Amino acid sequence: ESARSHLVLSKFDFDSAVVELTQKIADILAFEKDCWSTLDKVTTDDLCSGDPHQDDVLRTLQSLLSTTKSPLSSVGNVERFGKGTPPLTRSALDDACRYRRWILDLKQAESCRERGAFVANVIQHFDSLPELPSHEKDKERIVETMNSLGPRVRALESSLRDNATMLNRHKDEIKQLGERSREKDSILDDMITASQKMPIVSAAEEMALVRKDVFEWLDRTRKVLDEELPPFD
Repeated sequence: ESARSHLVLSKFDFDSAVVELTQKIADILAFEKDCWSTLDKVTTDDLCSGDPHQDDVLRTLQSLLSTTKSPLSSVGNVERFGKGTPPLTRSALDDACRYRRWILDLKQAESCRERGAFVANVIQHFDSLPELPSHEKDKERIVETMNSLGPRVRALESSLRDNATMLNRHKDEIKQLGERSREKDSILDDMITASQKMPIVSAAEEMALVRKDVFEWLDRTRKVLDEELPPFD
């Protein structure tokens, strides 16, 4: 009211500024609410497939992070978002994206046969997962989730050790396979069958499949060469 009667201040449209600021604050609080709603789902994987391109939680996190970097967004020039504790920041959202990708990789490693390198990468990154922002009331749930992830990672470690044992048992036999024979066909088939029962795609399995393809190619080649060909004269 005093601004309206002031000789200089009365020239400015404070009403519009107040409306814009009020709207900006409302947008920031709504953004904070969306962030917390999504962060609560980061560690859940009961309904996800393991595919990052099909995961709604990861897509939402990435969209929220992109919003914070847009100059047209109400939060584009804000750092921390909202008044909550702990504070939400761009770094916190980025950590949440990294955490979610790891959860999806874990799910993928458990539900599909993946190469040993992929599984080893999941195991390696478990101990370096970032700490997720959480309200005090959610800390107990977060601890329970972390405790449930440990046995799952150890199960992958056990599978990886079994995979390495199989490779060591079969790799010398595979290398010694030269000319094809009925006995060597049987050895290869046994290796492939045993490997394919493992939850991880082993190097031994891939080596055996390649060697089997080579043997089959040699068979086809010999058949062509042994056929009676017309004389050149």
